Amino acid sequence: MRGYDPNAGMVHLVNPSFGLLHTDDHFMKDIHEDSNQGARAVQAARKGPFRNETGRSRVMSRSAHVLIRKRRKQIEITVRRAATEQELHALHAKLGMHFRTSSSCIVFLVERGQRKSLGPLGDMNLLKLMELIRQRLMAQRGTIGILLVDDHHGGAMHNPRIHRGRFTRGHYKGDSINHIGDKNDKYIQ
Repeated sequence: MRGYDPNAGMVHLVNPSFGLLHTDDHFMKDIHEDSNQGARAVQAARKGPFRNETGRSRVMSRSAHVLIRKRRKQIEITVRRAATEQELHALHAKLGMHFRTSSSCIVFLVERGQRKSLGPLGDMNLLKLMELIRQRLMAQRGTIGILLVDDHHGGAMHNPRIHRGRFTRGHYKGDSINHIGDKNDKYIQ
């Protein structure tokens, strides 16, 4: 192996002979067998509905049971089963703000790595979406994911200001203007 490794710098390593047996106690065998153990351990530790996603991401908001992460032009929302009503009300308010600023956003429900398209956010009844999330969390699901895929520009949830504590605390009761539903609910059964 020869070349530039970004983790180790310039690498010059002589390969072991091809006649090396697995039972031989040779240090070169250990170097080649253990070279990716750290990466494998990191991949094995990844959990949740978005564990297969790659690339840079930024955690926008985190509570005890709800995690909102931004990756490229999409928002990944992970909701765990023990999410409280206050956390779900805050999530509903943030979805309501995103509804107003990016109604062409496509919503996917992610369970066990499988994506199910729910349709555009602008054509969706958010009250029924939140009820769907509650039902899926109660129905033997430990974690559920909501993926919001935006078009050319991001909506309100891409802005860090909406994820501040002041906004979240102001919507715990679930009685603000951001807790909206819509008559057009053809995408949620």
